Amino acid sequence: MKAETDIIQSEKTWQNAFDDQEFSQRLVTEYLPKYLNTCRWFANKSSTIKHYTIDDVLTIDTAAGPTHIIVLEIITSRGNSESYLIPIYFLEYESKYASEKSGEDRICDLKMGGKEGCLVEATSFEFFRKAIFEHVLEGAVIPNHDGQLDFHRSRTLSYAKNSIKYENSRLLGLEQSNTTIVYNDQYFLKFYRRLFIDPNPDYELSRFLTEEAKFNNSPKYAGSINWRRGLRSEVTIALMQEKVENQGDVWNEALKWVYTYFSNCELVKNPFKSRKLDPSLPLTVENIPKSMRELATDDILNLISLLALRTAEMHIALASGKKNREFWPQRYNEDYSVWVKNRLVHQFNYRFNMVEKNIHRLEGMAVAYGEEFMKLKNFIIEKIVALDILRLNSHRIRIHGDYHLGQVLISDNDFYILDFEGEPESTIRDRKVKQSPLKDVAGILRSFHYAIYAVIFNQGDEFTFNQEELFELGEKYYAAASAVFLNSYIEKAMDGGLDIGYMKEIRYLLQYHLLEKAIYEIGYELNSRPGWAIIPLKGIMKILNKEI
Repeated sequence: MKAETDIIQSEKTWQNAFDDQEFSQRLVTEYLPKYLNTCRWFANKSSTIKHYTIDDVLTIDTAAGPTHIIVLEIITSRGNSESYLIPIYFLEYESKYASEKSGEDRICDLKMGGKEGCLVEATSFEFFRKAIFEHVLEGAVIPNHDGQLDFHRSRTLSYAKNSIKYENSRLLGLEQSNTTIVYNDQYFLKFYRRLFIDPNPDYELSRFLTEEAKFNNSPKYAGSINWRRGLRSEVTIALMQEKVENQGDVWNEALKWVYTYFSNCELVKNPFKSRKLDPSLPLTVENIPKSMRELATDDILNLISLLALRTAEMHIALASGKKNREFWPQRYNEDYSVWVKNRLVHQFNYRFNMVEKNIHRLEGMAVAYGEEFMKLKNFIIEKIVALDILRLNSHRIRIHGDYHLGQVLISDNDFYILDFEGEPESTIRDRKVKQSPLKDVAGILRSFHYAIYAVIFNQGDEFTFNQEELFELGEKYYAAASAVFLNSYIEKAMDGGLDIGYMKEIRYLLQYHLLEKAIYEIGYELNSRPGWAIIPLKGIMKILNKEI
């Protein structure tokens, strides 16, 4: 037994644990902060936390007794406030569930009501996971303080609820920002660790696409848990979806596509002779020059075309709201113009400062691109604020918001789009602003660009070309992939009645959002892998026609 000063002690029972102020205080000041820093989903490990407080405690009964779900609010030294969800359980040392405990789920030792044990992360235990699944199946409503937990089941699940029983569950263990539970190898339930003051867009879009728009190429909505708090906004705690059997995400497939292309380039006498294409000019696969089709292969170009088709179908579905005004298309207006310009100028200035402070960490060609980026500061800001809504006649809609190749699954040569939470840096309100669907298109095109350079940086030594030659060949591949994607997307969008404007407007908005995406990417690269900062920096130069 550890020294009594090393453990939390309370005369209360676990049911009433949070009636003990001393218990709550020690938990929030000593143990939860340490635990958070071991969790992959906690996004503020590098921040200085000024204050931790328990905002609320929600309780769910299970076969092993009550589990408390802590809503923990943190205030950083910069004054930012974030809320995190932590389901906890008091595991007595003599409990039959003790064998399920691992070192990773332990938060602290605890002596409560005369019983010894430890506080653990509840999602690690089957009794908790089973209780959650059964509550969703039942459509349970659990009162809590000034509100209630609503467990919602989809229409499909409602029809089949008598034939669906809990069989097994496991933690997926791959996600960085949430915790996902797999049920019966048929359903995924995603616990949102970071909570927002409004319903999560992932929940809103997933439910809308399944139950109203009947979009078939994303995981089907199966259920959810929402916390209703009296007169305050509803908070999404979890989303459950049907599992899509798949062969992995398209990012890994795209790396194989690029590797195949470079390998084919090795087999021909002069792969550089193929005609240079304009990546913003749509072309069918058949109209791509024969030499490029042979290098990239028709099979891969046709898959890129199919991905574009599914992307357009997603946007057509998201613009199809008739009853729900959250999904009604909107015109551009001055409010949107001010919002997008202010947001992007702020983001650009932040990225500019990062490049300025980290230029010494860059190497090779990245230094020249970084210096050119800094020289073009005023020019880039002028480009950002030059957005002219008078030139825009198309409509804005709810979009994916963080669309890239890692957000798409490939299954039997088809594609399924997932993870509609939106851009991680954005506020919950910003994620719900209606924008041009071409912002999602820009996200995918930037992702194709990344895949090319990921292969060059990670596997470039396997080819006989030097790095500059690989860059040149890579840009040719990007132009072909972009041209094919745009052709299929625009054709399907227009056939489906999606108002994205005519070609002049499409190209204008696409360039604007490509610039926006590339600026955003600089922050991630400089924070995590400075060697890759050349990718967005080079992308920006290409978008601005300032290639060096």
